[in-house]
This record gives sequence, structure tokens and C-alpha cells, in this order.
Amino acid sequence: MYSQQHAVPKRWKVLIGTISGNIYESTFWQETKSKVSFEDNYDLLDIYHDHEVPKSFFFSKTDTEVYEITSHGYFCCRHLSDSSVIFEQNFNKETVDLIYSPNNNLFFIVFTN
Repeated sequence: MYSQQHAVPKRWKVLIGTISGNIYESTFWQETKSKVSFEDNYDLLDIYHDHEVPKSFFFSKTDTEVYEITSHGYFCCRHLSDSSVIFEQNFNKETVDLIYSPNNNLFFIVFTN
């Protein structure tokens, strides 16, 4: 049951990725059952600025890590809290897709030839 009289707005952080490889952070919140508001300012997360075109992006099952692969095969795992790199590997191949199975913690990376 949604009560507007006693409802506290729910807030979420939003990561916004661009095709140039920039990732911005912003916030949105739900004021009422039908109204969602966004902050107008977006903070550029410089640590993610790598001029690579992102292909796929996943969060770990525990939401503590972020896994990403770019169109040129750069795979990276980062801590979500501070964006520090846990693991990275550059395959230097054109990437088709990255598929993540959180239950088994398996990655399937699909490259063109």
C-alpha cells in the first residue's frame, strides 16, 4: 500500500554511459507513486573515462563490482564503491557481446573471428 502522507522519497544513484566511453553519475528519486524526478547536474566519473566504446556492462550478484567490456575487447572489473580496478584484460578483438551468469560467476565473451 502506497501512502503519500507518510511516504519518504526513494533515491537511487544512476550511472549514465555515453558511446564515447564517459560515465556520469546522477540521482533520481520517486516523490509520489507516479512522479519521478532527476537531478539536473551530472558528475563525470573521470576514473571511467577511457575513450573506449562500451559494449556490455554488468553488476556482480552482490552489487559490489562492475564488469564491462568495450567494442575493442577491453575487459575490466572494478570495485563499485571507489572504481578501483580489480582485474583488466585487453583482448584486442572486436567484441560482439558479454554475457554474465551471476549464479555461477561465469562470463561468456563473444568476439568476431
